[in-house]
Amino acid sequence: MDASSRSLFVPRVAFLLRRRKPTYRESLMIPNPCIEIQTTPEDRPSVPAWFAEVVIVARHLANKGLLDLFAHQVRLIRGRFGSYEPIDFLALLTGYAVSGERTLADFFERLAPFETAFMALFERRNLPHRSSLSRFLADVDRPA
Repeated sequence: MDASSRSLFVPRVAFLLRRRKPTYRESLMIPNPCIEIQTTPEDRPSVPAWFAEVVIVARHLANKGLLDLFAHQVRLIRGRFGSYEPIDFLALLTGYAVSGERTLADFFERLAPFETAFMALFERRNLPHRSSLSRFLADVDRPA
């Protein structure tokens, strides 16, 4: 099957289904000639299953005003951590907690293709580097 026939496969099937009376099973499917399925031999990362949960948590925090509150009122003695603020690390640790990944290394690896979108959920630009997170955690005292 060549590339041009692959993209036309679904509409052709949908057209064939409409030419005869559909069986009960086929009547449960809604043919849509607008859907186009394309395949490629290149690997494309899939969005992690936990990403939707992070979206929900981030939107809830934003709607309640907690993201702004944290960004403007939480200050650490050290102040800034390179080009990152404490809110960047909160976003990162919130995502890690929701993800259920076994280690931070696994979390960073799974998040890598989607880091810009992930940080945008928390209204931030850049994902902190692993070493920055390590320094941040080392500087935060136990009561915090």
